[in-house]
Amino acid sequence: MNRVIDIIILRPGRAFAILLLICAPLLWAATRLSLRSGAESLLEGDPRSRFTYQLVGQSLSDTAVLVVVQTSPDTFTRESLGKLRDVSDAFSALPGVRDVKSFTHSSIPVRNGLSMEMQPYLPAEWTDENLAKVRALSLDHPLVRNLLVSPDARHTVLLVTFHDAAAHPLRADIEVMLKRFTDAQHTYQIVSRPLVEAEVSERAVSDLRILIPAVSLCVLLSLALYFRSVRLIVFLIVNLAAHSLLSAGVCALIPLDSGVYLVALLPLLAAFQLMLLILLASDFRDRFRECGDAAAAIRVSVTALFRSSHYAALTTAAGFLGLLAMPGASNHSFGLLGAICTMLGFVLLFTLGPITLIVLHRKAEVLSAQSSVLSGASSEHLALGTAHFSPSRIATILTAIVLLLGLVALPKLRPNLNLVDFLPADSPTRSIAHFFDREFAGMYFLRLDLDSGRVNGVPEGSFLRYVQQVEAVANAQPAVTAVYSHASVIAMINQVWSGWAPGSFSLPESALQLALFHTTLVTAGLPMTQSLADPEWRTARLYIRTRILPSADYIALHDTILAEARRLAPPGITAQPAPGLRDFLEADRALVRGQIISAIVSLIAIGLCLVFLWRSVKLTLATLFCICLPMASALGLAAIFGVTLNSITVMAATIVLGVAVDAAVHIITRWQELSATGLTPAQAVAATLHEKRGPTLLTTLVLLAVFIPLSFSAFPPVSGFAIVSALSFAGSQACILLVLPWVLVWKRRG
Repeated sequence: MNRVIDIIILRPGRAFAILLLICAPLLWAATRLSLRSGAESLLEGDPRSRFTYQLVGQSLSDTAVLVVVQTSPDTFTRESLGKLRDVSDAFSALPGVRDVKSFTHSSIPVRNGLSMEMQPYLPAEWTDENLAKVRALSLDHPLVRNLLVSPDARHTVLLVTFHDAAAHPLRADIEVMLKRFTDAQHTYQIVSRPLVEAEVSERAVSDLRILIPAVSLCVLLSLALYFRSVRLIVFLIVNLAAHSLLSAGVCALIPLDSGVYLVALLPLLAAFQLMLLILLASDFRDRFRECGDAAAAIRVSVTALFRSSHYAALTTAAGFLGLLAMPGASNHSFGLLGAICTMLGFVLLFTLGPITLIVLHRKAEVLSAQSSVLSGASSEHLALGTAHFSPSRIATILTAIVLLLGLVALPKLRPNLNLVDFLPADSPTRSIAHFFDREFAGMYFLRLDLDSGRVNGVPEGSFLRYVQQVEAVANAQPAVTAVYSHASVIAMINQVWSGWAPGSFSLPESALQLALFHTTLVTAGLPMTQSLADPEWRTARLYIRTRILPSADYIALHDTILAEARRLAPPGITAQPAPGLRDFLEADRALVRGQIISAIVSLIAIGLCLVFLWRSVKLTLATLFCICLPMASALGLAAIFGVTLNSITVMAATIVLGVAVDAAVHIITRWQELSATGLTPAQAVAATLHEKRGPTLLTTLVLLAVFIPLSFSAFPPVSGFAIVSALSFAGSQACILLVLPWVLVWKRRG
């Protein structure tokens, strides 16, 4: 390492050119970075929404569907239906529209002799009698209710299918068009996958545009107050910008599918790199004051910091890599990116860092010896023993009270995997998602697979009657709002064939009619029909619709219906949950388990690094105690502020373990070095705190300057991640300064 530093000091221009050439691919990749909405990656955190999403995706293929909700006092009035017809016509006229479905633009099968034909769902004449029939069918029929109209008949749905997402108009254009039809009695809401993706991407960019200046200002003020040197401020800015740019290049090469995750990752990487840069700048400043030679000061600073910075980077990378033990590809990408960019920062610290220091200070005068606001201790403290680092009794009591409060509140922390709650509180998508769940009796689906035991066994009458028995069991559950199966579709066809006669919503007794109705459905090729059974027609799929429920209630509902389905099954027929469904339902438990496993993996990796570094199990355990206790307390305090566990906030515990330990690494490593020179334990602690307390306090302030503004992010998971991180960093810093000095003196005395 010394040879590399000598080359950098003697030939900084040549060294910079070589470094620039090596980093050129990452710089090019940084220009390709984009913020994506990442619906699929976000859905990894909400498996029940993912299941519903996949079900809908199977039906929609590559098309893009826009859902328009018209709200009026009563849908089944001539005025409201006229509005709905006009809106449907307006959408039908748009370019790229493949189909429009609404009450006024839908068909229904009717019998025509020995065959069936499609006729308009809404009769041509809107008489009171015809409208009453349509109302009864729409609100009461098991397969129709809650699909096109809400139970109170105030909200009706219009579906616009575009050929692909490229043909989908922008939200602003759609709102302008709908404004022509809006009045005091009729309002409109819209939602679609392209709109959701655009909203997430736009809000992520908006977050960064607001938070980056806010964070930069807070950090810059902290650095200016501490260093009071334009050259060192320039050094920090240049190196931090270089690391951020190269990290963006890494993120482009190993992309995160969601801009929400990227909003959380980039500030965290910048904060950690700034911690290392502050330590190098602070040590260089002190060395430069002593000798007045920039080259000599750089050599000494690099030698003094290389070992502790190396292990600080390793422990932080271990914290990121702990995320690989958690479920979800986005968590894995987040952890891998974090580890790579952390080690990249370590390399830049001892390459670009010395280059910029020598360029900025080659002809500079000795820095002012004026003490900074944070580091105000003098060398006289070395002779004062433990009196210098004796903590304030008030500070100790306040820290203990806060930590205890957090631990008491820890049981209040709850998982929340509901995808819509990832979005800002004022998000149109979040609003309409809750609206659909509230007004249309649920938006989630469970699925049971009923295996007939043979190919083409689903259309047989005995099996379909068994399916209807299971449907009856499901419909009897209070949480179930609808049940869909191939048997119920056949029953509706029978109802049509019978001219909608009372009691005709049932399976026909004739095997010939069953075969005829089944053939009719298969020939029609309707997406819903294809999703109700496997391609071989051996297994029927029973879809159970519910409102948003906690996972515990989902599991209880699922197990109750499955147990009855197995009890009712005739010989040769089996009932099974959909592949992976129980894992989906246990998502919040898996989330907590993943967090625990990830934290344990990180703790083991960090602990091994520290034992190898310090050759002391006691010091390692004391350090982990100073990190883990505030981490647990921070989670409890965050719960008081309404933070919940989700696929982003769960990463805080694992990552904070890796970052918060860095202050202890630098303090204990320096204490060991000073103890080896012959100082007493108390003197070594006093000297270490004199040298390291200012920079470590500053790094904590920098972390708080990053994460406190980030806690105001519009995305609740990012805000929760920032709150947990800020509380953890503050608590761990307090424990390190209050507890570790006594541990160091006690250890050496022992």
